[in-house]
Amino acid sequence: MGVITLALITVGWQSSSETDPQLWVVFACALTIALGTYMGGWRIIRTLGKGLTDVKPAQGFSAETSTAATILASSALGFALSTTQVGALDSTTFAAFGTTQIAALTTDQVAGLSTDQLAALGTADIVALGTAGVHALSTDALQTLGTADVVAMTAAQVAGLSTTQIAALTTDQVAVLESADLRALSATSLHAFTTDQIVALTTDQFAQLGTAAVVALTTDQVAAIATEDLQALGASQFATMG
Repeated sequence: MGVITLALITVGWQSSSETDPQLWVVFACALTIALGTYMGGWRIIRTLGKGLTDVKPAQGFSAETSTAATILASSALGFALSTTQVGALDSTTFAAFGTTQIAALTTDQVAGLSTDQLAALGTADIVALGTAGVHALSTDALQTLGTADVVAMTAAQVAGLSTTQIAALTTDQVAVLESADLRALSATSLHAFTTDQIVALTTDQFAQLGTAAVVALTTDQVAAIATEDLQALGASQFATMG
């Protein structure tokens, strides 16, 4: 259900603010599981219990007991066990998570976060998401990050953004990117910058661009650079321009 709900949100058939599975998804999954169990349940049990390995009753009991104990203990402690459970948490509860819990989220769980949940995260939480976690964010979710969150992102996290994510950054977010972040971007990522984003870059940011970054700029991007920003470029940066 979580995967189907995430797919519906991704293609725009369900609002990202509504993280609960739709009723038809619940019924479809329940029906599919019931039919699968009815048509091939015993054969699967026989194959797994006898064909792959000979599971004794005591071993099966131990496996089921330990699984049930883990699920019950995790639920009692408030740990989320699936994407849909993470999505069901309100922003206040989510804000109470520590960086260790944030770092433990899978990319699927991060991708299913609502904009309210992301807005509740602190700068340390953004760093805790890691490169894969930031890369899993949708463009809408990325745009909800505050400038302080963008400043807190590591160079590796910025470098891990896709071209679609780069193009979706707001001008305010672009204006606070650190010099190390800009230098960490690949030529492909730099090409994804819109002219509005290039205009939003500060004079100090242009002055700190490496020669490799300057070479990667397209003619349209160079044409959008303000005069004072061009004047901030060094001789070595000018020499690399085509």
